[in-house]
Amino acid sequence: MLFHIGLCLLLVNINYAFSITLPKTENTFRFQNRVYFKVNSTNISQQTRKIVSQWAEFLTIEKHLTVRLEGHADEIGKRNYNIHIAEQRADKVKNILVEMGISSKRVYTVSYGEERPDVSNCSPQLRSLNRKVDIIFLQ
Repeated sequence: MLFHIGLCLLLVNINYAFSITLPKTENTFRFQNRVYFKVNSTNISQQTRKIVSQWAEFLTIEKHLTVRLEGHADEIGKRNYNIHIAEQRADKVKNILVEMGISSKRVYTVSYGEERPDVSNCSPQLRSLNRKVDIIFLQ
């Protein structure tokens, strides 16, 4: 996907969906590996809840896996605020997984704040792609 916004011109691959086929059951899971948030928000949308429920379903079957939830923010605001809001976002997603039956011992959170943007923060549209929580599945 090519974005051209004001002075920003960059090529961005924002296809974050993937498929996993389980060897024993041959069940295929296809889901996104991230959820997005609005500006200055930790609110969980219906779309976010739907994606997180897919993660929970997968984790219910794959009981040997743990996950790391990585919270992110755009660069608007002070560094400490961005670290804090990114941490809150990751914690909210963790709480949903726990509510859905996933043990809190299997879910770790980390906050990167604004430190690891996927795309340039040079426009509101691009900044929105950096306000997210990524899930990383671990053995």
